Order: sequence, then C-alpha cells, then structure tokens
Amino acid sequence: MALRIKDSVNLKELEKYGFEFDTSSGFYERKIDNKWYNIICVDKDREIFEMTEEIGYWDTTFSDEEWFDKKNIDDLIKADLVVKVVE
Repeated sequence: MALRIKDSVNLKELEKYGFEFDTSSGFYERKIDNKWYNIICVDKDREIFEMTEEIGYWDTTFSDEEWFDKKNIDDLIKADLVVKVVE
C-alpha cells in the first residue's frame, strides 16, 4: 500500500508542515532531520515517499506504507491529510 495525500487537500497546505515546492523536480519536499540529502517528497500523483542522495544520485528509499518511516510524516497523519491506497 502506498501513502498519499488525500484528494481533498490543496497541496499548498503542505507548506504549513515545512514542505517547499521544488520547481525543478515538481515535488513538494521537506528535509528529514534538517538535511537536504534526505527528504520527504510528494509527487504530482500525491504519493508520499522518502528520497536520499548518495554520491550525486537520488534514490527513492521508501514509498510502500509497510516500510515507510511514519515518524517523518506523523504531523500529516495527525492532521488527517494522508490516505492509504492499494496499488
């Protein structure tokens, strides 16, 4: 199962939770532990995933709900912005 932002939520609302829109990637992004090489992303499909950068390459760390570190999006879950979606 994937975690996504609910369709009823305006993505600009993510800015209240420390996300910034990155025009180059098209994602809303938020640093994990205040580091830009480890970020939470929300893509155009509203899917939430973690990415890390190693040696200049970005890689999706987790997007599946089973493995996702929910502590990084706990504020979004508490605000009822997140839904589980079966793919």
